[in-house]
Amino acid sequence: MRIHADTFRSLSVPAWIGGGLLILCLAVPVVAAEPTFADLLAKAQAESAAGRRWEPPGDNLADTVIALFQLAPTATSKELAAFSELLERDRKEQQQLMQQLQPKPLPPLAAPAVEPPAARLAPPAPAGPVAPPASPTPDPAPRLTVRSPDARAAELLARGEDAERTGDISGARRFYASAAGRGNAVAARDLGRLYDPAYLGRTVVGGIDADPAAARHWYQRAAELGDPEAAPLLQALSAR
Repeated sequence: MRIHADTFRSLSVPAWIGGGLLILCLAVPVVAAEPTFADLLAKAQAESAAGRRWEPPGDNLADTVIALFQLAPTATSKELAAFSELLERDRKEQQQLMQQLQPKPLPPLAAPAVEPPAARLAPPAPAGPVAPPASPTPDPAPRLTVRSPDARAAELLARGEDAERTGDISGARRFYASAAGRGNAVAARDLGRLYDPAYLGRTVVGGIDADPAAARHWYQRAAELGDPEAAPLLQALSAR
């Protein structure tokens, strides 16, 4: 700021001093007022309600509480009581949070029941008179499976009879064997006759060999299948 020399000489001393003070006030920057205890307490209460305990930097409850402790000598009794209530509420909230984060203890494992040695070694007391062990039941003798005759078995029996009437003993044996295998009792009996030496000696001219063992087998099979004439033929074969 430039002041003309004539103007400067025309100013009185008081006016010069006042102008200098005005210039000095304009040149010095204005310094912001420091926050009071009440200001910081209100800030701390807002940070606590918002959950800003450690974050963000510069606007959290932890930093504000440190500043409040520094200004505690300037606080009133009412302000100190509110500050103490704030600290106690924060402590309880942190304690509850820590309890929630702690893992829950597992239930104790039940100890396995241990049988006393005496109980393991001592034989069980009999509840009553001990019955003697039952003798094993012998397995029944195996029986031959009996098949019910069917239409095919009857047809094979008829063809065997036709072959026997024409003198084809070998063919008759084959048809009788097939019918007997299907459960036809008459075919089994007739097949036994075609191996029986007595029957062959009476009816067959020759060229066919008898087989008493085969005759016995088929007589027995016929009897098992329920043929009433097979048993007498089997007895007569055994008697010879």
